[in-house]
Amino acid sequence: MQPKIVEDLWPVYERAIASGDIETAYHIACDAARFYEEREDFKQLGMWLQNGARCSYDQGKYKEAALMAENAARIQPDPYYQVRALVLAAGTHFLSLKYNESFHLLSEAEEICCNYPSDTFLSAFVRGCRGFLLSKIDVDQAIIDSEESARLFLKNNSSGNAAMHINNAGHLLLLAGRPKESEQRLLAGLELLNKMQNRILEACVFDSLGCVYTMTGRYT
Repeated sequence: MQPKIVEDLWPVYERAIASGDIETAYHIACDAARFYEEREDFKQLGMWLQNGARCSYDQGKYKEAALMAENAARIQPDPYYQVRALVLAAGTHFLSLKYNESFHLLSEAEEICCNYPSDTFLSAFVRGCRGFLLSKIDVDQAIIDSEESARLFLKNNSSGNAAMHINNAGHLLLLAGRPKESEQRLLAGLELLNKMQNRILEACVFDSLGCVYTMTGRYT
């Protein structure tokens, strides 16, 4: 694989993600990771391993995603991408019911963030992850963290990430018996997604809205 080909993979990868072709995106990420591993470019290697982990996550392959994300975090020399990989690893371990590993990785991410107190974008990832991990322990705090994460992502013009955490907050509000607030958040998330193309996120928000409508007896 030539360098130019790898550079061209970014838009191809992004188009595959946007169209919902996660399997193709996964193979692109793996090919790019092998290319950069051979050249010992650890920043790019870590980034593409993280992309591969995200694809595995989206396919429900949580154990594989957790392993790839942890590898990305250990290899990654850039603290920004290291935090993102740690957050992804923590979330996937949580879905695999490995709670101790999840909170340990979150703590690592929080320690790195302490060195960059003014970086609200980095903080948004950590707050969102904490909200996710607390969802089965302290729903009220989980809602606060998820909504703060969404606010920080919006502040940094990251609509996709904001929509994801708005969806999380909406789901948690429903669990807390607050369907009206849940619906408000989820409709706001859909409005954000109308400005971009991400079928996976749209499906998640529609699924959450379906739960709201079912709970409130609105079947049509």
